[in-house]
Amino acid sequence: EGFVGDRSTSDLRPAQIADALADRETWSAYVDSWGSRGVAATLRSLAMQRFPEDPVFRYYVGRYLDFDAKRPMESGEHYEVAIRQLPNNAVVLREYLMWLDMEAKDERRLRRLLLKGSKGGLPGPGLLEITGMGVAELCCEAAVSALQLGMADFSKKLWARAVELAPLSKCIGTNWELMGFDPKAYLESHSPRARALAFLRAGVSHEAQSHHGPAVRL
Repeated sequence: EGFVGDRSTSDLRPAQIADALADRETWSAYVDSWGSRGVAATLRSLAMQRFPEDPVFRYYVGRYLDFDAKRPMESGEHYEVAIRQLPNNAVVLREYLMWLDMEAKDERRLRRLLLKGSKGGLPGPGLLEITGMGVAELCCEAAVSALQLGMADFSKKLWARAVELAPLSKCIGTNWELMGFDPKAYLESHSPRARALAFLRAGVSHEAQSHHGPAVRL
């Protein structure tokens, strides 16, 4: 039992409660007094109590700590919970890889992730065998990490896979020089004519998503 406005929910029919909950005025005073950040913190706390092992929720918490709260070193345990239950999810794998590389700077765990599916690596199919949303970006970022760890041949395969799937992606442009390529070559290979041909061959994927939630590919 609770209150909607100044009326007890026991005085209302279910349909009236549903209508009241859908009305912004029911919530506005609470949200204004707590602020959106306070509401979000409350919801995260409740969700952690109710869904402590849910991989999508833990992925969201990892992203929140990493980017919004600016507490990236607390993100790792959340990404790892998500990875254990979503071992073939390219989006989660990419986020964990980037965290290991840029925040934790943990070469041992990073190498284990890159070797996924082989001796000494994480269980499941290898990075080149994963399919679905986010694979191009995963391979693009993993190629740079592999190159920096001295895994040159594997890096080339990852890069080739990324270019095959999404030749016009932002990641390809960002990581081009990190892969050791001449920036002039990028301009030449991405001329208007080359981009048009790449679009006809591979198309362009678009993703719509909430701030830290899973995306939908279009």
